[in-house]
Amino acid sequence: MNTDEFSNKAQNKAYGVRVGLLLRNIEKIDDEFYRLAALCYEEKIEVIFKGGCLLRHILRSIGTKVHRGTEDIDFDMYINSYEKFIEVMGTSVSVGKLRDNLQMNIHLVGLNIDCDVKILDDGLDYPRILYEGKYGKFWGVTVEDMLADKIASVSGRFIIGRVKDIFDIQVITTTKNLSFDISVLRALLKLREMGDFSVIETEEARIYKALRDYTKEPENVLRHTLVFIDGIKSEKNQQWNGRAWIDLGNTL
Repeated sequence: MNTDEFSNKAQNKAYGVRVGLLLRNIEKIDDEFYRLAALCYEEKIEVIFKGGCLLRHILRSIGTKVHRGTEDIDFDMYINSYEKFIEVMGTSVSVGKLRDNLQMNIHLVGLNIDCDVKILDDGLDYPRILYEGKYGKFWGVTVEDMLADKIASVSGRFIIGRVKDIFDIQVITTTKNLSFDISVLRALLKLREMGDFSVIETEEARIYKALRDYTKEPENVLRHTLVFIDGIKSEKNQQWNGRAWIDLGNTL
């Protein structure tokens, strides 16, 4: 089954997108994230987790504590796993409509949790890592892939809705012992649809205001994120030290 066939099938089975009543208790949603992730792995459901829950897991695993709220659980799911996922979850699942970008909302009724899901074509070789969670193993995206998604999301027109990604970029790129490969990150960004980041400049005041929901130092967070992004876009051979770029000489 390809993505077009899946889209038609999913639309027929959908019965409404749930709105509101999003779970905001971080400890509870993290616990349910670990349960869901371990269940998918045990049942051989091809799901790759990402987003705020995975970022908190990564930070926690290296002994770092950062407050980063979330309202849902994000994951990618291969088409061939969709029906098994619905079967395993049973009647406790409400499936929303498949959007143009192959994203859909799945609400786990019994847990009162929303999942933001992207559907992947079967056979797509997606970068992922096997993580060890509270209740067992699960698949998640790499740090480089997570960072590439966040940089791409803040490059376009709808940045006000993606301000949390500015905060996350700053967290990922400044956290000690959280390593990532700059060359891999640049390669992944070339595969993504990118904007020109111009909206960050025109919407700077609104971005500062929205960032206050995540940090007491919105100016520093935005400035740091822009320094990192400028270096990633550069053709210079540079190394990131967690605070600034170090010029290694010669071009890439």
